[in-house]
Amino acid sequence: MTITKKILIIPPLLSLLFLTACGQPKVAAPQPEKPALQVKGQTVAQSRSSQQVYEYPALVLSQQEARVMAKTSGTVKQQNYKLGDTVKIGQILARIDDVNQGGALGSGLAASQVRQAQLTVEQAEINKRNLALTSAESLKSAQIAHESAKIANEQARLNLANREKSIAQSFGDVDTNAKTAADTAADTCGAIITGINNITNFDPTTMADSPYKNNLGVADNQLAIDAKAVYGATKFLYDSYRDANLADIDDKVGQTIKLVDQTSRLADITKKYLDASLVGGPLSQTVLSGFQTTVAGYQAQASAALREANGAKQTLENNIINSNTSSDALNKAYDLAKQQEKNAQQALATQQANIKSALDAAELQYRNALLGLQSIIDIHLVIAPLSGKVTQNFTAMGETVSAGQLMATISSGQTVKFQFYIDETVLKKISPGQLVAIKNNENKEVRGKITSLSTQADAFSKRFLVEVAPVNFNAADFSLGTVINILITVEKKSDSGNIILPLSAIEIGQNDNGIFIIGDGRAKKIPVTIIKIQGETAEIKTDLPETAIIITDGNKLVQEGDLVVLRE
Repeated sequence: MTITKKILIIPPLLSLLFLTACGQPKVAAPQPEKPALQVKGQTVAQSRSSQQVYEYPALVLSQQEARVMAKTSGTVKQQNYKLGDTVKIGQILARIDDVNQGGALGSGLAASQVRQAQLTVEQAEINKRNLALTSAESLKSAQIAHESAKIANEQARLNLANREKSIAQSFGDVDTNAKTAADTAADTCGAIITGINNITNFDPTTMADSPYKNNLGVADNQLAIDAKAVYGATKFLYDSYRDANLADIDDKVGQTIKLVDQTSRLADITKKYLDASLVGGPLSQTVLSGFQTTVAGYQAQASAALREANGAKQTLENNIINSNTSSDALNKAYDLAKQQEKNAQQALATQQANIKSALDAAELQYRNALLGLQSIIDIHLVIAPLSGKVTQNFTAMGETVSAGQLMATISSGQTVKFQFYIDETVLKKISPGQLVAIKNNENKEVRGKITSLSTQADAFSKRFLVEVAPVNFNAADFSLGTVINILITVEKKSDSGNIILPLSAIEIGQNDNGIFIIGDGRAKKIPVTIIKIQGETAEIKTDLPETAIIITDGNKLVQEGDLVVLRE
């Protein structure tokens, strides 16, 4: 029996357990949050301006080079150089056999050539001295012009600063006077309101019944009703004025004018109210005339107060107009002075570069003339006029040459320059002395600076010649006659209140545009307005704080609310 009971009990228990398991709801396992995405970003303050890099191919040239000419006709019997050789000044490069020179004619011709060479040397020396004198004068003029422009700029700045101080003082004085005028007018209104109530008892809560209430204004019942209504409106306006904290002077003067105008209406209707009174009983003609005279005085006071308040308002407006006009003129003068100083500085730098180039050329001309004189002593010798590298060779051993024929070009390898052409739009953004990056053919980058900017465009390309020199020259970095790359970085500033971002940092849609910022470690999309697009950047308008961080790289991979972290 006992066994049977156990067998009967077990199946229900199994059924209960089965039902309990089937009814248990399934809970989905929580999904792990995606790891933080690495992004690049910049603050709104950093986005107020952007840097634009211009890259130009430039030709590597020597600062100095000389053309080696044959001094006589003949055959090259000896040539002591080849293309790429390094030679020294005075070195014999070649010997020419002059088959046509001989006898007395040859001797006479040689003497004539020597004298001509001597004259050339003398003239070159004179030219060098004269150029040094004139260059000093022109440089001094450019320096004086630059100093004058600096002084004018400083004077314009001081004028603007003094005017701003004067404007601040003027605004303070005008505001004080306007406040005094407004307070005086308001006090006058208060006195008029109180005085009229003392006569008419329009406000019975302020005093006992007037003995004249059955006489004043009884001839025109509607006028009496209107007068009391005007009094009530005036008293309410006065109380509101006194209770208000009118910190803004323009608002205070405006409210004062409304109060005085309303008080003037009260004085006018009170005068009519008294004119509609009946003499008799306690109101004698003498008393009524006294009331009428008093109210007439109130009318005059109200008119004077209104003129005073309107005058204060006009003074405030005139002060703003005059201050703005003067400030605009001084700001424009200051901007012009700053631009003139910049132009004078650029002109000075260009003048210095031109003078140096001219003096170097004059020195080279003198040395060439001197070497020419020395070589004519033995006209068959071809002498190196300067130390450097043979960058061009036009003759070979055994060739026949003519007098004046170009045999070789020697470039001084001590200093080099880089020449390239730019558009006018870029020319306006750069200046002499500005640092640039120079990349040679091995992709090595060195620093350079702009030494010269042409003020006249090339006749064919309509572009402007720019010369750059390396800051620290290493002859191994550059080869004469090769082409390298110049990178010029120009800072571009946005209009007031706007920021500049790469186009890739902006989510551009059909209906709206937006950017992602980082807030509490998460990406947050903010709508923005695109003002203009220039190249690969866009200028946008936003009200974000200066410290807000905008995602500029990686924004295409994030969504609203994603965890993000800035990477270097």
